[in-house]
Amino acid sequence: MAIASRLVRFRKSRGLTQAQLADALGITRNLLANYEMGRTRLTDESIIKIASALKVSADDLLGIKETDGASATVPAVRLVRRMQKIAQLPPAEQKVILKTIDTYLKGASQVAEPASS
Repeated sequence: MAIASRLVRFRKSRGLTQAQLADALGITRNLLANYEMGRTRLTDESIIKIASALKVSADDLLGIKETDGASATVPAVRLVRRMQKIAQLPPAEQKVILKTIDTYLKGASQVAEPASS
């Protein structure tokens, strides 16, 4: 897999748009798109900045060594987007949703654990 493909995969797994990552890097979205399409070569400095912004190692980005933890510690994009929407709600509504989630998780963990005698 080419570095451009890995860049896209890591960006998407972090739930970032091209515009968001470009802003974090201090570059234009067009330049980032060119990196992702393989039209523009990444400099050493840009590889380091991108790896840092995506919270992966430069080795992961370059495809030298991909660690299991590179994507495993990042929540799913759908989950991140939902959490962002919840964060935009008024505090009272956030509290209701989080209480519902906590109740569900407590019930799910009880089902997963066998009952002790």
